[in-house]
Amino acid sequence: MSGTVTKMADVSRGQGSSQHGSGETIGARLRRLRQERGLSQRELASPGVSYAYISRIESDSRQPSLTALIALADQLECTALWLLTGDAEGHCPLCGRG
Repeated sequence: MSGTVTKMADVSRGQGSSQHGSGETIGARLRRLRQERGLSQRELASPGVSYAYISRIESDSRQPSLTALIALADQLECTALWLLTGDAEGHCPLCGRG
């Protein structure tokens, strides 16, 4: 698990890239999927993940914490790995989905 946290920390510090493959950011992927699901930021919000925090992630002014990433993935029925990287292949070591 500590390796996963390190990777998330690297992304947050800009050492990893929040843009992958298509050049889409985590925030852009989150916004796109949220809108495809017909949800507002308030509807997507959950305990520990406020609509204001979602707004900051979508505007790329914040990188989501691992806990928030997993909670958002669960709400959106996708993997945390897909939100993080845009890669939908295989099993997600972050949230166990796949």
